[in-house]
Parts: sequence; C-alpha cells; structure tokens
Amino acid sequence: RVLGTVHGNPAIYGTYLRSSNVYTSYVAGIASMDQSLLKFQLHPGAEDPGPGRWHAQPFIPPRLRTGLEATFNSGFKIDVSDGGFYLNGTTRGNLAKGVASEVYYRNGHLAIGVWGQTVHMTPDVVGVRQNLHLIVADGKVPGTVDSNVETSWGATLGGGYYVWRSGIGVTRDGRVIFVYGPALNVRGLAELLKRAGALTAMQLDINPDWMSYEYYLPKHHPGDPAPVNLLPDQMQPPGHYYSPNSRDFTTVYAR
Repeated sequence: RVLGTVHGNPAIYGTYLRSSNVYTSYVAGIASMDQSLLKFQLHPGAEDPGPGRWHAQPFIPPRLRTGLEATFNSGFKIDVSDGGFYLNGTTRGNLAKGVASEVYYRNGHLAIGVWGQTVHMTPDVVGVRQNLHLIVADGKVPGTVDSNVETSWGATLGGGYYVWRSGIGVTRDGRVIFVYGPALNVRGLAELLKRAGALTAMQLDINPDWMSYEYYLPKHHPGDPAPVNLLPDQMQPPGHYYSPNSRDFTTVYAR
C-alpha cells in the first residue's frame, strides 16, 4: 500500500510479512522509498553522538516539518558500532575502512556500502553513519550472518537470537528499503531485505526500545503532519522525533 506521495506520485510503499515459519505470530514491516521523489537527512542524537557542531537538531522542530514523509532509527551506539559518525564537518569516533556505512549526500541521496571500497569521502558527502558489516552484498547473504551472533551482531535482551532488529538496503534501481520487526535473527533480517530487492544492505539497531519507522500524513496541516507507526506494536510512540531523541535518526522529505 502507498504510505506517502510526492506531487501525487507514490513515493513510499509499505507492507507486512510473516517472515518465519516458526514464529508465525510475528509480523515484520517493510518500507520501500523512491529516491527520485525523496531526500534523506541524518540527525544527531542528544546523547549519541551527543552535543557537537552538527548544524542539525536531535529532533524535528516545527519549522522543518513541511514535506516530512518518514523517519527511522539508526544503528548501535557509536562506541560499539565498529565505526564512526560524521555530520556536516564534525566526526564522532572514527570512520573505519571496511565497515558498512550509510552515506548521505548534499543532494539528499542515500547510499549503502563499504567505507573505503564502494563508498568514500567526497565534497558532496554531508553525513556518514557506520554500523558493523554488510548483511547483503551483491544481492547475496554472506555466511557471516550466522557466525558469532551475539558478539558480532549485538548483545540482545536475554541473549536470544530472535529479537527486534532493523536494517536498511538499496536496490539496483536506487530505492531505499527499510525492514524492522520482532523475532528476527540476522539471517532473517538479511533475507527480508534481499527479498524486498536490496542489492546491498546493513543491519541498524536491535532490541525493542530503539525500533521505529514512521510515515507522516499531512491531512489539513502540511506544516505539522501527523506521524503514524508502520508497525503498531513498536515501543516508540509515533511522535517521538518531534521531541529531543537520545539516539541519531534519519528524516525523509519530499523533493
């Protein structure tokens, strides 16, 4: 179904999928976003990366809500992400070669790749968010997603493999795919991203407190659109990015 339009054209599609034949009562949410109609922006968190000369706010102030189409969570805390965070000339941690990276460009484009190999620092890069390693590469799920799940892919609540997880990928034609949901192991998340068309994808955050995808309905107030959770059972309320957020996140606007 269409979750958002730009100039009357479908910009965001959303769907639900029961991804496991074991945990059949759980549903994952999938959003597919058209970069020709949308632009992506990285925001800092009030606590992570914390205060800095980011030239961006840890929330969405009223003056920046016109054209808002979607928001979604970012990755692990930076000190356990295996990489760093860069925004508007300021860095927290270190941008590490070989680490999976979301790269935000001045024109609003978003790329997913391996830092120092398929994505690099250029004058057009305004943001970089690194987190672990790719879980889909060249359209394939690497065997590493099954190895050392707790040590390589994040400490989970209760030590379980099947927990809330989120991930992001890019299709061959440039669409951005976001997937999240409960009772997912790393392979399950990767397979969902791959099945949704992602050629390259990475895991973002895990555990229920940090999961969120919201789309925004302008209704009769385009300057103050109403947020709606893609998955109604996510813990975060739909309007939480309208207030200061402790962790970094991404906003999606109409072009």
